[in-house]
Amino acid sequence: MAKFCCPLLFLLLVLSAALMMPEAAQASPCHERLYETGCEASACRKQCEEKYSTSTFECVPNPLHPPHIACLCFFDCPKN
Repeated sequence: MAKFCCPLLFLLLVLSAALMMPEAAQASPCHERLYETGCEASACRKQCEEKYSTSTFECVPNPLHPPHIACLCFFDCPKN
């Protein structure tokens, strides 16, 4: 009985932990390109924070305009 009980308790512990995970951890990230050219880290960060309270940013090369760098803002997708 003790050999059967230990794996069962472990399984219940894992399942209960999975059910208690916050929804924010399960949210999928969204992104928005704020502007196409001339990304400066400080300006990009400021615009992302003003538009989305919990966001991160990244300046990435713009494939449509090769020498230019675009500002991408990443945030949690709104729930429907």
